Amino acid sequence: MKNLLCCKYCCSSEKIELREDLKSRRGLAVSLEIICHNCGESTSIMSSKISNKCYDVNLRLTYGMRAIGKGGAAARIFCGLMNLSPPPAKFERHNSLFLNVLKKISEDSMNAAVHEAVIANDNNSNIAVAVDGTWHKRGYSSLNGVVCATSVENGKVINFEALTKYCSSCKGKKKPRENCAKNYEGFSGGMECRGVLSIFQRSETSRKACYTQYLGDGDSKGFLTIKANEFLRLNV
Repeated sequence: MKNLLCCKYCCSSEKIELREDLKSRRGLAVSLEIICHNCGESTSIMSSKISNKCYDVNLRLTYGMRAIGKGGAAARIFCGLMNLSPPPAKFERHNSLFLNVLKKISEDSMNAAVHEAVIANDNNSNIAVAVDGTWHKRGYSSLNGVVCATSVENGKVINFEALTKYCSSCKGKKKPRENCAKNYEGFSGGMECRGVLSIFQRSETSRKACYTQYLGDGDSKGFLTIKANEFLRLNV
């Protein structure tokens, strides 16, 4: 880079120094300073652009770690092995940015999937769904679970409900915080029934569709929950 640079003030390319300002490090983003010893002028610029009040390179690092299921500790090891600057100290704060974006993208995708299903059903909003639940761990001791509703017409996810019995922010606190992530109490096996009920309750308000046919696996607890609440005229 030094061989390609020239001073914008005196156009000299012989006495150019390119260096990093170590005090300006913001995670992987650094300030690069170009100094011309011919005229004494200098110019500095950050190595990364800012997106959503965060440097783009730091956002990409956080996203990359999240994509492979890793966090701040793994990012520090990676940066050390690659001889890079340490990751930002507040590494986890970037997660909220990704969460908001993912929420919007997933909602748009599911609304589009419902629209496709309605069109495939001769523009009839009474559609069939396949419902199933899964847990973070096998058995009925998992703290986290998720229930998904998939359109039978196109095989795409049209709604889901994530449930958890644990909140890291409230751990050790006597009272739950305002933004507590915990949204379920009870045995883990009941998460599927709760999730199915929530999905069907908001079907018309959130998806503008009515789920009138239920396709499930051998576990019929979810279907029995919907039937007991007399939600819809369901066929199994």
